[in-house]
Amino acid sequence: MAPERIVRADESAIGSTVTRDVKDDKGAVVCFAGDILNASLLLDLKRAGISSVYVERQVGADGERSVDDLLVELDRRFARVEANPVMRVLKEVIAERTREEARGGP
Repeated sequence: MAPERIVRADESAIGSTVTRDVKDDKGAVVCFAGDILNASLLLDLKRAGISSVYVERQVGADGERSVDDLLVELDRRFARVEANPVMRVLKEVIAERTREEARGGP
């Protein structure tokens, strides 16, 4: 089992992988372990009254934050300006640069 952490079920968790099935108060499954959190799934969780979920925690061998963690943080930071086309492009440039650095690129 991958290391996990509990996070708030909000836009900062977008892109995270759920590590445990999440059930509502009646026992119905809202999402399954292995699901990737997206805006639609977060809305389902909110409707079910679920405020936090367990997600996969990925940390590099040297203890640094993983690329996935950095990209989740980037999504959180840009969530309020996602509708702005310039900010959306800026976010994608930063995301691509983050991925390149992780691959050992320039």
